[in-house]
Amino acid sequence: MTAPTTNTRDEILRPDSKALMRELGASGMIRFLQQLNPGSGDYTAERHKILDRIDLDDLPSLLAKLRRVGRLASAEEEQGS
Repeated sequence: MTAPTTNTRDEILRPDSKALMRELGASGMIRFLQQLNPGSGDYTAERHKILDRIDLDDLPSLLAKLRRVGRLASAEEEQGS
């Protein structure tokens, strides 16, 4: 009986990466691979840490500021106008 080989995650995914790229394109492949990685940290706690500091009354001015500095697309840009 031969000993099983131990492949790294990259070695396992390498043959399939060409097919993923061909079928999904670069951005689709990246999104697919991100689904395989569970990430780290506590998303809910981090989200609350950020969002609990924002008052709903301040949201319009915050969104306007993000648009001005290029961190958020306008509705027109989102629609491709």
